[in-house]
Amino acid sequence: MRADANACPAGSATRNVDKAGSLYAIGQNFNLMKCYANSVGNCSSKFSREHIISDSLLKSKVGVSGFDWCKGKEVFIGKGSFTQKILCTTHNSALSPFDSEMTRLFKILKVYDDQSKIKTGIIGYKEEIIQGELLERWVLKTSINLIHYYSRDEKVDFQENTVIPYLFGDKLFQFPFGLSITFSTKMKADFEGKTHFQIGSTINEKNRFLDTVILVFNGFIFTFYLPTKTNLDQLDHLKLKCSGKVISEKGFVNIWHIKGINHGKNKIKINWKDEISIIK
Repeated sequence: MRADANACPAGSATRNVDKAGSLYAIGQNFNLMKCYANSVGNCSSKFSREHIISDSLLKSKVGVSGFDWCKGKEVFIGKGSFTQKILCTTHNSALSPFDSEMTRLFKILKVYDDQSKIKTGIIGYKEEIIQGELLERWVLKTSINLIHYYSRDEKVDFQENTVIPYLFGDKLFQFPFGLSITFSTKMKADFEGKTHFQIGSTINEKNRFLDTVILVFNGFIFTFYLPTKTNLDQLDHLKLKCSGKVISEKGFVNIWHIKGINHGKNKIKINWKDEISIIK
């Protein structure tokens, strides 16, 4: 796997084209630091280094470009440096199950991929099970990490009610909000390709609030809509867009809370706590 973080800001006709920015003031002075989950309470007094992308999914070196400090070139850094102090140790540890489940997904896919290359012998059918909400929350927390890391000058904030209850509570996203996986009908997935990150935001009283994320990682295109006012105002459009029934002009189709991934004769079943489909 090639692990790059090539942030490429983008938006749509209804959103602003943004650079991602710090959610909170992160500086050398400890007093300027703030755990972004502080509203949950129970913060520890110690900050931890949150890996921007899960440590277990990266090789020893990470190629990054598109950031303020490496514009126009790709710079390789140790994965231990691809971190930021944006969470206290308590809340960082609370997100560990998301890292574990996403890592397990890619390990399963690697086993399936290796199996498909075996020329001799009989390959049996296998089915593994992944928990959907853990993948969904991994994409959300990784997106928050990336907008912290991307720019410390221009802020893109998030509205706490659209993020914190889902990451650190039991609140579940309802269709069409949360995670959709976008498939291309024209291009083959590049599982060795670079990571791309795009956001859409809304300006409200001179503040920019995150409402949409597109994260391309290890061949997957993760699309994430937050339940902001901007997105709620175009609810019918988003329902159609995430229904899996519409193919865009460029050949992309979004499937919300996908139930499974087929890989040859093998399958990964994705379970969701709320199995009631709202798609009509």
